[in-house]
Amino acid sequence: MWMPSTYKRKTDRQSWSEEAMSRALESLRGGTCGYLKAAKQFNVPKSTLERRFKNKKKQAVHFSKQLGSRKLTFSRDLEAQLVEYTKNMESMMYGLTTRSIRSLAYQLAVRNNIVHHFNNETKLAGWHWLNSFLKRNKLSLRSPEATSAARARGFNQQAVNSFFDILEPLQEKHNFPPSRIFNVQSRPSKIIAVELL
Repeated sequence: MWMPSTYKRKTDRQSWSEEAMSRALESLRGGTCGYLKAAKQFNVPKSTLERRFKNKKKQAVHFSKQLGSRKLTFSRDLEAQLVEYTKNMESMMYGLTTRSIRSLAYQLAVRNNIVHHFNNETKLAGWHWLNSFLKRNKLSLRSPEATSAARARGFNQQAVNSFFDILEPLQEKHNFPPSRIFNVQSRPSKIIAVELL
């Protein structure tokens, strides 16, 4: 079954903000207005405002809006770590392919015991997850560039020193054997990169 890559809202349900709801609840607690007036003033649904106000009186925990069947797989922190890892790999001139990002996402979910909808047979996150991840974090797919004459001229003492400045801390941290340090000549068809504006 084909699914669109971007969801288009069909209703205006829950189009109010949490901030507006909090201000409406504060005005109710202060006794400055009733449910109807607060709902109109802060542009929030009266029934939701009333329900939340009554639950707040019972010392209920902080509410958050929930609409839709699918929630984000990773917390903001875990997703930020995955983005940071992707950017670090790119800065070390090793762009990750879409398959490697999907595999990393699957491994991250499994190792952290996160409930996910990824494919357990292929051990990969889905394409829809990948597209949403790229959009949320302003990453894009790029074709790696072939070595040009300008790049060949850029192979100088300063560039080599820069390479070893990156390699040395990694070598100290991971203690790679010499057999694990090599030049990758073949290039993938697409890599993940930071979007250029």
